[in-house]
Amino acid sequence: MSKRRCGVGVAVLSDLLYAVGGHDGQSYLNSIERYDPQTNLWSSEVAPTSTCRTSVGVAVLDGYLYAVGGQDGVSCLNYVERYDPKENKWSKVASMNTRRLGVAVAVLGGYLYAVGGSDGQMPLNTGTLFIISEYATIFDLLYLFQWNDTILVRTNGR
Repeated sequence: MSKRRCGVGVAVLSDLLYAVGGHDGQSYLNSIERYDPQTNLWSSEVAPTSTCRTSVGVAVLDGYLYAVGGQDGVSCLNYVERYDPKENKWSKVASMNTRRLGVAVAVLGGYLYAVGGSDGQMPLNTGTLFIISEYATIFDLLYLFQWNDTILVRTNGR
């Protein structure tokens, strides 16, 4: 990598390793770096997220890279961004009811889960489930509701 990063989110998309955000010891980062094991080279030719993020959760679902929560150096974040590698573009797709930094993110059964982390004051024992259509945008959301401390986002695609 060209930058030192702690609190970086990491995931693999299309056999490439993405390092999202983090903190370099002086600044919070919104830059992304991508590692290609075939060439053994890092590239910074990836669009940045909309804001600086450290302690961000990162996962891959349906060919997109998701960045969940984190903190920007001032406050914890509650929104989710999606990276489209074909467009080299990030877009906001949803917000969580709870701000989360250090959140664990995973994909199971075609759903994106965000579990635990901290709201900046205390550790959390709740999780968030996102049901996100491949074609969903923030405008496609039909409704958002809370169910047993879990947020379910339904979109037009499911």
